Amino acid sequence: MKTGIDPEQKATDMKFTRLLQSLSLVLVLVSGAAAYELDFDYNGAVRTGIEGGRETWKKKDGTVIVKAPDREEAVLRDETRIVRFSNGNREVYAPDGVVIHIRFDGETRYRYPDGTQKVLCMDGLTPYGLSIKDHSKVIRRRGFTVEVVYSSRLSDNVLERGVKKFYDELVAQITRRVYAGRVPNMRMRVVISNCRFCKTGYCRRKNRKEVTVTSFLGDKKDRELSIRHDDILVNSLCHDEASRAAERLLAGRVRQ
Repeated sequence: MKTGIDPEQKATDMKFTRLLQSLSLVLVLVSGAAAYELDFDYNGAVRTGIEGGRETWKKKDGTVIVKAPDREEAVLRDETRIVRFSNGNREVYAPDGVVIHIRFDGETRYRYPDGTQKVLCMDGLTPYGLSIKDHSKVIRRRGFTVEVVYSSRLSDNVLERGVKKFYDELVAQITRRVYAGRVPNMRMRVVISNCRFCKTGYCRRKNRKEVTVTSFLGDKKDRELSIRHDDILVNSLCHDEASRAAERLLAGRVRQ
């Protein structure tokens, strides 16, 4: 009989447990809900049986875990039942009758016994619950306006460090080109999305760690380019990437 779990699996479980613990705190603080157990781990668990592709594990605190090909289900010592599905979604059935649905992107829906519901969306928050702020700078010359926006809804980290330097450099590069060339009579909006963690919200759904720069003319998407985080964090590359982005966004619009 096996008396432990694979060390690599244990390390993975611990990593995600730490993230989920921070998310649990966020859910309590933001929603004002009671504190519920939202996840479980295999630390200290012993496999006690296997039948029909289903493994049973038990922990000293009384937790019983049943692992099947498409889901894992745990009943905790306080009778909380937690179901983790293979697609990353979870369901929590609390002893007081509250049912909590947690999507793979962190969106959490509380359903109370009286039928009322409360929803917490992780868009606009970091995985650790920090609120992300929009940032906007406007460049104007004659009839031409460019607004450069750091989007909180499309990011999973605050504007800081290398990405902030890229943002400031992009604004500077666009400004230089606008004031050095012939400008059209139009309004352009440049939106920056910063996906650093890809654990929650929009960035989890996108699932690509990158900075994306998208330009819009009115409501119509015009151009889009993506940049690796590693390139932005290198000072010389950050300048080059901002220069290339400004050139591509303004090509055919501002004539030098």
